[in-house]
Amino acid sequence: MSKNYLCLLALLVLLFSFNFPVVLAQDKMVRIEGHVIDEHSRPLDQILVELLNPGDSTVLKIALTNAEGMYFFEKIKVGSYQISISGLGYKRFVGTAFDANSTSATQNRSDIRLEAISKQLNEVSIVSTKPLIERRMDKIVVNVENASRFTGNSVMDVLEKSPGITVNDDGITMSGKSGVQILIDGRQTYLSQDALTALLQGMQSSEVEVIELINKPSAKYDAAGTAGIINIRTKRDKRSGANGNVNIGAGYGETSKYNGGASLNYRGGKLNAFADYNYSDYGVEGFLNLNRVVRYAGATTTYLQHTGYHDRKTNHAYKAGLDYRLNARHAIGFLYNGYLNGSASPDNPSNTAIQTIDGLNTIVGTTRVANQNLQRFHNNSFNLNYIGKLDTLGQELIIDLVYGTYYGKENDQRKVDTVYNLKSGLYFVRNSTLSDINIKTVKVNYTYPLSKTTTLQMGLKSSWVVTDNNLQYLKSLGDELHFQSVGLFSNRFVYDENINAAFLDYAGQYGGLGIQFGLRAEQTNASARLINVSDRNYKYIDLFPSLALSYKLNDRNDLSLSYSRRIDRPDYDSLNPALREFDNKTFWKGNEFLTPQYSNGVEFSHSFKGVLITSVEYTVTKDAMIGVTEQDDATGRTYVIKRNLNTVKNYSTNLYAGFTLLKWWQINNNLNVYHSDFNYTYNNNDYHGGQTSVNLNLSNSFNLPGGIVTELAFVYQSGLTYGLDKINYFSFIDAGLKKAFLNKKLMIRASLNDIFNKRIINGVTRYQGIDLSFNQKRESRIARLSMSYAFGNSTVKQASRRANAAEQEAGRLKQ
Repeated sequence: MSKNYLCLLALLVLLFSFNFPVVLAQDKMVRIEGHVIDEHSRPLDQILVELLNPGDSTVLKIALTNAEGMYFFEKIKVGSYQISISGLGYKRFVGTAFDANSTSATQNRSDIRLEAISKQLNEVSIVSTKPLIERRMDKIVVNVENASRFTGNSVMDVLEKSPGITVNDDGITMSGKSGVQILIDGRQTYLSQDALTALLQGMQSSEVEVIELINKPSAKYDAAGTAGIINIRTKRDKRSGANGNVNIGAGYGETSKYNGGASLNYRGGKLNAFADYNYSDYGVEGFLNLNRVVRYAGATTTYLQHTGYHDRKTNHAYKAGLDYRLNARHAIGFLYNGYLNGSASPDNPSNTAIQTIDGLNTIVGTTRVANQNLQRFHNNSFNLNYIGKLDTLGQELIIDLVYGTYYGKENDQRKVDTVYNLKSGLYFVRNSTLSDINIKTVKVNYTYPLSKTTTLQMGLKSSWVVTDNNLQYLKSLGDELHFQSVGLFSNRFVYDENINAAFLDYAGQYGGLGIQFGLRAEQTNASARLINVSDRNYKYIDLFPSLALSYKLNDRNDLSLSYSRRIDRPDYDSLNPALREFDNKTFWKGNEFLTPQYSNGVEFSHSFKGVLITSVEYTVTKDAMIGVTEQDDATGRTYVIKRNLNTVKNYSTNLYAGFTLLKWWQINNNLNVYHSDFNYTYNNNDYHGGQTSVNLNLSNSFNLPGGIVTELAFVYQSGLTYGLDKINYFSFIDAGLKKAFLNKKLMIRASLNDIFNKRIINGVTRYQGIDLSFNQKRESRIARLSMSYAFGNSTVKQASRRANAAEQEAGRLKQ
């Protein structure tokens, strides 16, 4: 079977090597060209030009003007045509019909002068009409930059408030399904769960334009992500000339919060250069109550554990880059992204108190843990890219090179004071964890138009990721002077992964029927080494087909059907078999025998006028990776570990309604009902669990007098089952408002999150002798105020056509 896979990979490579020449019998062909200028006779760049059939206004071909304002249509049959020209900020021009005859090989059209709608059309006015949530046929789009209630929130906060998204200790789930792949501007982060969580918590909503929730990605996307893909698209200034933006904000809940940032942009001629910097400093407070009942050897012991945590986090995010248009068809770009995030609790340590109670309800032991933690994470990513339009027919080549580094350092100091059966003990712990990750990726995508309505895409990608984690665990009994390394906890773990991929993707439109099908092959080569202990190698090849059908019934109704096969590979931390201690009763350990999980999912949807969209979905996940709690009854210790747990089936239906109820009242509602069915064998016992859950997201926007826009949102998550855990319902209400001043250059936003402070997570885990309940509360009722000011040239330039092509590859080289 593996030989067949290798043959397929070789075939895909060969297909990519050819240009798929299509020989079309053409009689007399001509070239049509023209020149587009503004009211001051200056050439207009990147203006959309359409060649129309004058009989029914059908679009036959499209082109974009170059830096000199010229447009070209190659290999046009002799006949009658019409020109339509449109650009953002200009009135649309539609010319009279003309004849392209064979008297000349090149047909020159006279200069076309476009009339500006407004000389000062700023970015804010363009996006202000976008709803908070847009439900499209293939994804849900959350317009983050438009929402005042997200003011001052982290990206992780925004995700938690997005339709169908739940965040828990195991990561992010989508419609109850684990295995979500996070992309930033269309690129994988390749970070472990802990590192990714730190990145998203440090990333501010002010850095983000939109978040895309993609349920059934096509073959051109990486196969990782059994639940789907979340693509976080950061902001890029679309204004021409020299301009920028500054922002500042503050908030308070139980701790103070501050943020600010600035961006600079220059767009003119062939060059676009930009730079951004954002900073945040905020406190985090909360608590976790964990109650366990252990029955062993005829005795019952209860452990009541309370942890209160207090952290202060600082985050720096910076970005710089440039795009340079070599000529009308070729462009190169460079992008640098950096993050420097940290947290500390030196002056106000987190505290854990554990009471041990016997069967007679007598306290027989107490443990107090004072924990001081210092973390630093530093990311650097360098990207070089090229986009080339090989002809005017639509052939396109995209090359993307990425090199990234990640460095993490965590120092943890704990004082553990215990008393049990009148005997006391005291010890000190020092943990030092160093993480180094190096990432290299190469991606080449090629697009070939088979006809006016059919396109073939193919691509190759290779990624190399090396992660090196070094944990030193030191322990001292009785004092803070004589620390010794503890081999059970100290370790160095190195994970080396190479993934090679190739794909073919066909898309065609046949009247009202749209078809897209693709096949992706991925070869994985990986090794996991626990230095001086164990060494494991992983090699496998998989195929990932995808299919999407769409049909337009009439002007109001559209149908679509999609299918995809996906994979989730274990992250680096989950494979590290070493033991990690949270306190003397709670531990986390990896599983070197963890294997990938695979899913097959199908979704059917119906859209009515784009404002009422319903969908149903069915997904089966094999070898699902689920975090489970295991218990040593003799010692009362619990261990959290990921296991492959046979099969998980997910059924879901989604209803989206977005409409204008009144002239001043806009509503965007999303209802997601899903059922997760878990079936697995664990410790030689069959286990079956499942629950139907509801996620409701109601968003209202009100346009009040004086240009004030207010928002009110209600989010409800019913009880749900995730693996062995049952989590109770929770809900919250957010509010926000915004108003523009100084000709919409100054924007003031205010928000109040979780108005009634009701966001508390409660749950239980009960199976095979484990009887555990928990409740967790973190700071959630927070009031925030922010201001942003846009300066410089406010004329918006038509977005580059190459950006649209890049966004088809999940947002690369965005404008």
